[in-house]
Formats: sequence, C-alpha cells, structure tokens
Amino acid sequence: MRRRDLGGQASEGILIGRGEELAELEALLVDAKSGRGRSVVLIGEPGIGKTTLLSRQIAAADGMLVLQVRGNEAESHLAYSCLFDLCRPLVDRFDAISPHHAEALRSAMALNAPGDHDSLAVAVGLFELLATTASDVPVLVSVDDGQWVDSSSAEAIAFVARRVGPVPLCVMVATRDTGVDHDRFSGVDHDRFSGVPRWSIGRIPDPEAMQILSLHAVSPVERTVGERLVSESQGNPLALVELGVLLSDEQLSGRRPLPDQLHVGSSLSQVFERELALLPPETARLLALAALWEGNLRDLEDAPSLGIDRRHLGPAVQAGLVIVHDGKVVFRHPLERAAAVGNFDEGTVRGFHRALSELATDDLQRVARHLAAATDGPDDAVAAVLVDAAQATAVSESIDLYERSALLWVDPEDSAVSLIRGAESAALGGSALRAQSLAERAGMMAGSPSTALRCSHLQGRLALSGVLPIPDGRRVLADALEIAVGTDPDRAVRICLDAVLLSVVVGDRAGAVAIARRGVLLARSDPRAAATADVADVVLAGALAFDGCRVDEVALAEGCARLVSNAGLSPEVVTATEVAMNGLIAQERYRTAASIGNRFVQEARERGSTGAIP
Repeated sequence: MRRRDLGGQASEGILIGRGEELAELEALLVDAKSGRGRSVVLIGEPGIGKTTLLSRQIAAADGMLVLQVRGNEAESHLAYSCLFDLCRPLVDRFDAISPHHAEALRSAMALNAPGDHDSLAVAVGLFELLATTASDVPVLVSVDDGQWVDSSSAEAIAFVARRVGPVPLCVMVATRDTGVDHDRFSGVDHDRFSGVPRWSIGRIPDPEAMQILSLHAVSPVERTVGERLVSESQGNPLALVELGVLLSDEQLSGRRPLPDQLHVGSSLSQVFERELALLPPETARLLALAALWEGNLRDLEDAPSLGIDRRHLGPAVQAGLVIVHDGKVVFRHPLERAAAVGNFDEGTVRGFHRALSELATDDLQRVARHLAAATDGPDDAVAAVLVDAAQATAVSESIDLYERSALLWVDPEDSAVSLIRGAESAALGGSALRAQSLAERAGMMAGSPSTALRCSHLQGRLALSGVLPIPDGRRVLADALEIAVGTDPDRAVRICLDAVLLSVVVGDRAGAVAIARRGVLLARSDPRAAATADVADVVLAGALAFDGCRVDEVALAEGCARLVSNAGLSPEVVTATEVAMNGLIAQERYRTAASIGNRFVQEARERGSTGAIP
C-alpha cells in the first residue's frame, strides 16, 4: 500500500480535487515574482485543506523569500506576537527602512523599550520592511490559522495585504470559517479586509472525495458506504482521511452497519469539542437532543419532560455552530452533530433516546431506533418493535433494523431469524457483502433446520452477486435442495428458481430447463408449495426460451407483470424477471425484454429497491 499524507494526496504528490485552487494560487505567485503584488484570504472549515494549499505554495515559491507565521490560540491575546514571528528573520534589515518605522517595529516586537507609537506606524513599518526586502527578492508571506492571529498583528498584515499592488510581494492568509471571532481574519465582512480577495475553500467534489477515501481507507470501501461517508463528511478531506482509518474493515466493506453518529479522529474532534466546551450546559444539552431528534424543534419544546427552551440555542447560534431553518436545528457540519452527542456519557445519551422515543409515537421506525439506542441489554419487546418497523419500511432501511433486533433477542434462534431477514433485505437492496456477512452470522446462530436451510439458500443465491464463485453457489443450492424437498417443499421450489438462474448465467441450457421443470413439478404436486407455482411457470418459460424453444413472448411479459403486481419485488420475482429477460434476449426479442425490464425498474424505484434491478 502506498504511503499517504493527510492532505488527500498520494505519495507522488498529486493533490486530489484541488486542481483549480492550486492553479489560481500559483498564478498569484507568478504575478508576484514579476512585480505585480497579490494577496488573498483563504476561508474554510477545519480540515478542508487550507494548510495543504498554503504548503503547496510555499513549496512552489522558487526564487522567493518565504516568511511563515501561524496563529497560536494560546497567544492570541498577546499583542504583536505573530508580528514578532513574521519579522524576526528580517531584523537585520530594519536599518534599511525609516528610523521612525524601524523603532515602531522594534517596540512592537519588544526588542526595545515600549514606545508611544500607534498601530498605524507599526503597519506602515511592516509594509516598508516587506517592500524593501522585496526589492531584492520577491517575498511570500504565508499566514496560517488566521483565526488565532492576535488582533494587532492581524491589523498590520491586513494593512499590507491591501497595498501589495506595485510590490513583488504575495500575502496569503488561511483562516477558519467559524462564524465567531469577527475581530480577526474569520470576520469576512470586516471593513479591514475590503479590497482583499477572499476565496472560500469548499468541499471536495464527490468523485474526488471518493478517491481520497479509497486512498486512505484501511480496506476497500463499498460503494454505498463510500457515498454515505462522502455525504456525512461534506467532502472534507481530513474527515475522509480519519474516517477511512477509524472505521473497521467490515464497516468499510458494508458487512457491518456504520454508526448512526459518525465520529472522526482527534484532529477534527478536538476542534468540535473545544467549541462545544464554551457553551452553557443547557445549550449543550439542547444541541445533543436536537442532534438525536433530527425533527422539528417545536416537538422538543412541547415535551414537558425535556424542559426545552428555544432561547438556550442562542449561544450556539451566535457561535455559528447551528442555525434554525424551517423549525429544525441545522448543524454547520454533519460531523458536529456527532460531536454534540459525544459530549455526554453513554448513560445520559440512553436517557435522551428513551425520552425521544416517547415523542415519536406516530413514526414506528423512529420509535424503534430510539428504543434500541436506549436499551443496554437483551429486550424481546424492543426487538419485536424493531422487526415491526423493518417490515413496514423500505428495503434499504430495514437492514439495520433487523440487525439491531438480532442484538436484543434473548433466544439465539430469534436472533438468527432477524439476521437472515436482514441478509435477505440486503441482497434485495444490492448490498451483497452485507448480505453475506449477515447470512454467515445467522448460520452460526441458527438452531432449527428451517433457519439453517434458509441461510444456505441465501448463501448459494449470493453467487449471483459475485461474492461466491458460481460453481460453489450451484453446489450449495444443490445440497440445500435435497434437504428442502423432504422438509420444506415451498423452499425447495424457491431454491430451484435460483438454481435455474445460476445455470443460465453459466450458459447451461439443458441444466436450466431440467431444474425449472423440477421446480414446476414440486409447485404443482404439493399444496405447501402452491404459492410459488406462478413464479415457477414464468421461470420455466424463460428457461425454455433460453434453450431455443419457441415461447409466447407476450404471455411471458404479461406473466412477469402479474408477478410484480401480485408479489412485489420478492427474491423469487427478481429471479423470474432475470430468467425471462435472458431467455428473450437469447432469441433476440429485445423489445419485449426491454419492456419487462422497464416495468421492473419503475417498480423498483417506486419501492426504493433499486438494488434489485437485474
């Protein structure tokens, strides 16, 4: 694995997703070297890449004198502390500027006894010193963490930044967009910076963000997992790097669910925690409740047990951490939502969830999630609520609910059933690796033959998704079929259907027809398998078409449509659709195959099950 740094770049030095910003900043250096002074203030959230951009310009400043300074929070109250660091390399040039300005600089830097020089004399002295130096060699002034530069130094640097035009001098300032401390560089509307260009450094575009995540993650990242991480991080490079390292292999691959609240590493969490620590206790409590509720603030206010007062949000709004929009508390960054919750111990957070579960009586899924989060041990009643919620929601959202219920059942057999239900939902939703992981866990816990058979069936079916070699999948299904024939005819027919599709995938025409005929025979001869008879008929017609037999393509299309209408997007209907389309395509009846596919896609989108699309 290649070594990476924390700027979203590979070892070869390519900065991902910042090509436009780099080009524009490098153009400023070119202008400065040719005698046209330039300045810019880079504004962005923590971790967005401001420091990396500055570092790149420092590395690119060939033939320039680079003066670097970084704001220090611990020294932000010390007047001219940053000016001292900025000018210290140029002390031997003080004699080249006017004595009055040199004396003002020496006094400001505490190199001489304090004088009565005003701030203008210091600012003019800094400009004269930099301009005189730049007459010998172009100068780059780089100021990082501008939000912590003391106000006296900030005024002097800003004075210079507005007057670089005729001087081979470039001033670049990077500052955090926090919404607070408007007396410093973060005050983007301050008059002191009128005339100085401000560039907002925004999120990395999604494709490049995925690339950064993949480069830094400890293992390959499954597509839907990556999409959520990119969305939650809002394209923040440092957040992506830290999430890629902190999450487990199983979470990144989609085998295990991501936590509801994504917590980042120390670099960003320290920033968020420091901001939250400055808030009054009642404000921090309200933020945590709002982060967990994710609903209308009025709902929280109307709950007497919570004792919520909207006015307590004031300090957080003033600090720029949140806004209230359409009645909801909106955090400045999604990751700060997790930080607001992480500000409290587990017991307190469970209490928050317990109280919130009583507010969401009209939303079964929300009730279930809060009840589960409020529970710290096995609880069959809560597990049952989770299962009810899973059965009533979209396929993609049911997976986590089933898996959570498995953790709460007292009986391992009940847990195994929940896991296999989650696995079946994951398979239908297109999350094959998650489905495989859940099915394997279910198989290890299964105590009854019927649950074990259900696990084997799904594991064989997953060969269609590539997580298991096709030959292995066919063998698993063949073994499961022989067990099911004598114990569970309905399951036996369903196994036949999937075995037909695997035969089609490998081009085994005769095998597909033989297994399809066996499935129809089982469905028609045993009342316990009657529910699958119509599906078995469609699969047989598709297998015959695949084998070159003449079939009524209109009747086949109508049969597929009836299955979707009557049975929705069950695994059996998905299989029948795929077999029918493959059979028609084998006979070059593309228009009819397309009509079946279009109908299926429309239904899948309406049901939120796009992963089931063949």
